Amino acid sequence: MKFGRARKVRKITSAVLAAAMVKQLPQHDSLLANMKIDFHDIEETIRWYERIKALIDQYKEKPLNTGGIARDWSFGYTPLLSRFAQNISVSVSGGCVYN
Repeated sequence: MKFGRARKVRKITSAVLAAAMVKQLPQHDSLLANMKIDFHDIEETIRWYERIKALIDQYKEKPLNTGGIARDWSFGYTPLLSRFAQNISVSVSGGCVYN
């Protein structure tokens, strides 16, 4: 909890929990140095994770209206339907109603 409050995070997420656990390791600096990072990199990763999570949550609140399957049909993208159906519009425009 102290770790999260010190970094002013809104919620204790898995990223914050993992960072707090790393911080508690006795020789965390040498462990991170082996990976060529420091603890500041972990803190920045938490900020990045929180931003991505907020964007995902924002998208879930207001989903985009893409038009669904009817929009695909109106633009002619019907690969499966084209295999089993006949386009009457093409037949009528060509003057050939009967096959």
